[in-house]
Amino acid sequence: MLFFLILIPDLNNFEHTVFVHVIDQCSQDSKLVVAIIDDILSRLKVYDNSIQQACIRCDNAGCYHSAYTVLSMPALSEKCGIAIRRMDFADPQGGRGSSDRYAAIMKSHVRRYLNEKHDVTNAE
Repeated sequence: MLFFLILIPDLNNFEHTVFVHVIDQCSQDSKLVVAIIDDILSRLKVYDNSIQQACIRCDNAGCYHSAYTVLSMPALSEKCGIAIRRMDFADPQGGRGSSDRYAAIMKSHVRRYLNEKHDVTNAE
């Protein structure tokens, strides 16, 4: 699973950060998505305490727009100290742009690792 974020500490500086979570034998459901968003927001706050707001853009998979995921955002905002201002869902045909590019890069790294006769059946 890949989340792509653009951090905007102030209007003059843009910073691009990619977070990759490798999950071993787990279904991608709403609870997992909320846990990953919680982890990312917590890491962002540690990385730069001045971050006050975030916008989240997801693909249109059911685990992102379920009631549990959407209704968890206010609690995550309060817990992490970063206000989630909006949660947008990408057009399934339109892709997620740069997130898809980074996913392709990660997949090519995995293929190269496999070609070197390594095992990638788990997160270890």
